[in-house]
Amino acid sequence: MKIAICEDNVQLLSLYKVIIGNFRESNPDKGVELSLATSSPNTLQSFAKMNTTQPIFYILDVEFANSEIKGIDLAEQIRRQNSRAQIVFISSHEEFSSLAIERKIMPLDYIEKNKGLAYIEEQLKQDLTAAIASKEKFSYSIGQHDYTIDVDQILYIQNSHDSQKIIVYTRKSVIEFHDSLDFVARQLPEFLRLNATTLVNLQNIKDINENEPAITFIGDVNFKISGQEIKLLKHSLSSL
Repeated sequence: MKIAICEDNVQLLSLYKVIIGNFRESNPDKGVELSLATSSPNTLQSFAKMNTTQPIFYILDVEFANSEIKGIDLAEQIRRQNSRAQIVFISSHEEFSSLAIERKIMPLDYIEKNKGLAYIEEQLKQDLTAAIASKEKFSYSIGQHDYTIDVDQILYIQNSHDSQKIIVYTRKSVIEFHDSLDFVARQLPEFLRLNATTLVNLQNIKDINENEPAITFIGDVNFKISGQEIKLLKHSLSSL
């Protein structure tokens, strides 16, 4: 999970970086990456515009000195651009918490600065743990109903014969719904784009048969592929 911080107090910014670094060292398997730590809301604004599909974890102050951009406005822009973003405010401006609700920003948390660094660190650790757990879910809609499934249950995803639908093959079921493979690929960057019609969950590959050629997924599900795709698959697996 990528993390982006915007805090105009340079000392606090450094402390937040240390907290993230400590969390990353304690959780090396969670894929935590500090992508941006800046005191400039303009810099964070540019970063957000370039990352609109991944579940970025944002740490923001509500107000920034010497800037016309307010953190609450920045968060509202982020939420409009990226429904999967996780936003945490760390601020002494408690009055803005109700404004965040009114603007439908849906922050993950609102941490009060005046409660001290130890409190901030503990809350951030809890928020990161919750955000990572949320990231490990894949969300989709069928009609007016929303559903989620654990990402590690997905074997592979393909375009349906109906180009406006995709089919998700899981360890226990097959799910079909309206969406585009390109959009789902942006939601699941850890999946391999095997070809124009198929995404593969590398974590669930049990074996590769170069003679057929074919993939065997966990649960002994077989999927035939081309010789060229075997090469791409082996290269991708070697870099895990």
